[in-house]
Amino acid sequence: ICNRERRFYGSLESELTDQGRKQARQQRKLMESFEPEVIYTSGLKRAQETATIAFPKRELLKRDVFNEKGFGLWEGLTADEIEDRDPVNWVRWLEAPFDYCPPQAESFSDFKTRVQSGLVEILAREEATIVLVALGVLRLLIQNLTDPHRSFWDIEVPQGRVLVLEESLVGWREKLL
Repeated sequence: ICNRERRFYGSLESELTDQGRKQARQQRKLMESFEPEVIYTSGLKRAQETATIAFPKRELLKRDVFNEKGFGLWEGLTADEIEDRDPVNWVRWLEAPFDYCPPQAESFSDFKTRVQSGLVEILAREEATIVLVALGVLRLLIQNLTDPHRSFWDIEVPQGRVLVLEESLVGWREKLL
């Protein structure tokens, strides 16, 4: 619901909408040819519900390190509401979103460190096919694996789609299903 209303809801629990459930069923169809050995989700219910729909009757490894970035006092607010209530901090964040930390929010640096610790766990596994159900977290992982200089904002992870990262001799490649 928060996504549909374009709210900042990183660490808030938000129910999947009917559209979200439909997208999870689409993901299940897209993943029919894959047989993942391990399925990771964040600790957030929306990611777990998505994974349960996409991979019914499969065990999920829930890891809080894959939770979305927390936005502190801005959680649950739209951009317009933040701008109205906290215009000075809003402008500071817009000017430097990776360096400026909104009030009571998780810094981007801490978010990145947290997610990278989860990536270390994933890469240490021997399984050939691993699934991670997340969104903003995936941008960081893609950036880290494919090109650290790539713009975070330019990495697209459309909802309802599946992004496959494959390791090859020349590095990591991404493919959208």
